[in-house]
Amino acid sequence: MFLHKVMGLVLRFIEVIRGDDGKAMKQSFRTRLSVHYVSFALFGKRVGEYKSLLFCAALLFLCVGFLFTNHNRRILLDPASIKADSGYAYATSVIIPWVYRFLTPSAKSDTNEVPAYSSMTLYEDGTRVGPPHQSHDTIRNIGGGRYSHWQNHVTFSASDNSDPRTNGREYAIAFPIPKRVWVAILGLWAFFIIMWLRIPVFRIANPVPYYRVTREIAHLIYQYRQLTWAMTRREITDRYAGQAMGVLWAIGHPLILLLVYAFFFVVVFKVRFERGYELPRDFVTYLLAGAIPWMAIQDSMSKGCTAITGQTNLVKQVVFPVEVLPVKGVIASLITQVISTALLFGYQLLRYGELPWTWAFWPVFIAVQSILMIGLSFLFSAIGVYFRDLKDFVQVFCTVGFYMMPIFYTLEQFPERYHWLLYINPFTYVIICSQDLCYYGRIEHPWAWGLFLVSSLVALGVGYRFFRRLKPFFGSAL
Repeated sequence: MFLHKVMGLVLRFIEVIRGDDGKAMKQSFRTRLSVHYVSFALFGKRVGEYKSLLFCAALLFLCVGFLFTNHNRRILLDPASIKADSGYAYATSVIIPWVYRFLTPSAKSDTNEVPAYSSMTLYEDGTRVGPPHQSHDTIRNIGGGRYSHWQNHVTFSASDNSDPRTNGREYAIAFPIPKRVWVAILGLWAFFIIMWLRIPVFRIANPVPYYRVTREIAHLIYQYRQLTWAMTRREITDRYAGQAMGVLWAIGHPLILLLVYAFFFVVVFKVRFERGYELPRDFVTYLLAGAIPWMAIQDSMSKGCTAITGQTNLVKQVVFPVEVLPVKGVIASLITQVISTALLFGYQLLRYGELPWTWAFWPVFIAVQSILMIGLSFLFSAIGVYFRDLKDFVQVFCTVGFYMMPIFYTLEQFPERYHWLLYINPFTYVIICSQDLCYYGRIEHPWAWGLFLVSSLVALGVGYRFFRRLKPFFGSAL
């Protein structure tokens, strides 16, 4: 039953993206799920879309699994095949497997024209040595782990210039698969999804619908601005009604959590940044610049999951604008973010006596982030009506997401072979853009700004369309 509901939601999501209409839209969502399930079990109806989903998922797992299996796989060097050259140099012949020659053109050796062409890395007891691409004379005279890949031979030296045949250490080589291969494989998977699910790419890429959706939502918020603001205040005050500190807890909760993170990472774990052009400010500033927007996003997503189900009496009223319900939670989360950002603003003034010029672009950043949050809130509020477990999935994702984004570490500190985990996460670009403004003081990652804007507009367009299509069935589902 769980798989049935998940597959039904995924198929409905695809229909919304494709813009499918039909008589089935007149039925309630739960009835449609039951019809799909029974017809699939008895008559094989819609088997094509189910098979398409399973095929695309299987293709993704195969591609990623293949890359994981072969990425940076090490080829052991047989000590018996290692021959002494002269000085500290030793040589051995290697046969490069076809998979590396196919996926990694740089598995070929260095040449006179391109002396640093090979991507081969040498490991000594699992530790990478080097530097690579050294001349044979340098390896013979200096050694110290230097090596080169020339034609079908590897000329190298031990890290301590000992004899690799008798020092008891294990030597291995590897050919890391470049990022362009990862991009090509994932692009191929996306192509199969588009072809099998008949997704209209050109219609999705058309900016006009996103502009219309943005204008329509802005008009709704302006039209019901008094109602939206009243419900936002109620969202904040009712949560802490009857408590001594009242609405101050809306600031106290995230502030205390940020202080705890800063204490443990700075005082206990003694995380320090060597200040310079690459890292111009301290770790506390870096931590707050990334954590503040993420805490606002996860708060709005959690509220969005129950925005409709928590207001059943209002949703069933015919004249009530239900679009206000997801938006009010976003505004409440943004108010907390603005106050927390003001504290970061004050900290930088006290710590450094000045602010980076990029703070002037913070209103632009918060506007784009608001678009992303509103789109996700519309999407999650519509799904949450039919899939009540969504809020628990979101909570788990938010907890894990804190550590799977560059908040406690820089992009360079994260293992390079797992960078794809950061890049496939659209929230990573939110954190990077915030750090550009509040920490680096320059647009350090211009590519992230483009992806941030595109992902925000897509989230708003898809989320609002999904919400608008399912809105007529909210009353029967609740």
